[in-house]
Amino acid sequence: MKRSRTQPAPVASDVMTVLGMIEPSALGVVLPHEHILVNAVRWDAEIWIDDVELAIAEVSHFRALGGSTIVEVTSCGLGRDPIGLARVSRETGVNIVMGSGWYHEGCYSQEIWRKTANEIADEIVRDLTEGVPRTGVRAGIIGEVGCRGDFVTPAEERVLRAAARAHHETGRSIITHGDFSPI
Repeated sequence: MKRSRTQPAPVASDVMTVLGMIEPSALGVVLPHEHILVNAVRWDAEIWIDDVELAIAEVSHFRALGGSTIVEVTSCGLGRDPIGLARVSRETGVNIVMGSGWYHEGCYSQEIWRKTANEIADEIVRDLTEGVPRTGVRAGIIGEVGCRGDFVTPAEERVLRAAARAHHETGRSIITHGDFSPI
């Protein structure tokens, strides 16, 4: 059921992982900001992690040390891999909360440049409520969204407004990144 953007949803009291809903009491030890699978080669040729087997091994170490949950904030445009994350979660027993949104304008696809804040919000809400298209995997958090530089650009402002609208509609939390900006 789609909520009105004029009436906020209550803050979510449950947690959506890539394998489904869990109670907050099942979170245990949480890493709140990680990139398990990511492709950031546009900035650094060494930031490309797409090896699911390696991710399983690394997350298994976290589990062996008592870890229970990872909040995976790799945004759209940075190689977000819902199917890979679901496999990592399934094979390690670690809860993974996946994000939805667009990091900063250096990561935006051409289609994001043409969309309104409401259209972008609708996509984030879809990821949170229905799942990422063709995967069935639902996001559980909004972000990582933000800006890169000393100020928020108009495109980044549009994405930040979309994130706020998606939060208003779903009650899901937002993770932001601000580099040197005042946000």
